[in-house]
Amino acid sequence: MRHYLLRNAIRVKPVRSVFLLPLLVFVTTHAVWAAETFTVQWRNTSPEFPWLSQVELRSVNENVSLKPEKLRQNSPEYPNGLRATFTNPGDDPAWFRVKLGLGYGFAFSDRMLEQHPYLWVRDLGLYISRSGTWSETGTQRAEAANQVSRSLNEPFVSCAQKYFQWTGLREYEPKLDQRI
Repeated sequence: MRHYLLRNAIRVKPVRSVFLLPLLVFVTTHAVWAAETFTVQWRNTSPEFPWLSQVELRSVNENVSLKPEKLRQNSPEYPNGLRATFTNPGDDPAWFRVKLGLGYGFAFSDRMLEQHPYLWVRDLGLYISRSGTWSETGTQRAEAANQVSRSLNEPFVSCAQKYFQWTGLREYEPKLDQRI
C-alpha cells in the first residue's frame, strides 16, 4: 500500500489490486481524502473595525465541503473565531470567501495556507492560520517579525548587483555569452 501527498496537501491513498485468473484481469483503485482544518480569528467590532459586525466564511468551489465551528479557545487580541474543516476531492485549489459587513471581504485558497504559516489581514482585523490559533502561533509570528526587521536593516541590492556578486560578470559586458 502506498501513500501519496498531492500538491494541495490532500492525502490520497490509492489501493491497486490485481487478480489474475486464466482469462480475467481486474484492476481496482479508490482514493480516500482527509479533512483539512484552519482557524479564522477576528477582533471585536469597534469604530476602528465596524465591518467585523458580520463575519461569514463560505466555500467558493462547489465540490469542496466546508464545516465551520465556533472556536472555543480565544485570545485577548482576537477574541472571536472559528475552526473550519474542509475536504477537497479534486486537484484544484479550494477557495474560500470571507464576507464581512459594510460590503468588505476577500478570498483565499488552501494553497495560500499551505505556502504560508498564516495570513494576517491586519488592516481588516483578521487572522487566518492552518497552524493554530493566534496564541499558538506566537513563535512563528515572532520569527517572521525578526526576518522583516533584519531585511529592513540590510541595504537594497538590485538583481544586477546580485548577479555580479554571484558570478563576477556584469550583465552588459560584450560577448558575455561566450564567457559563460
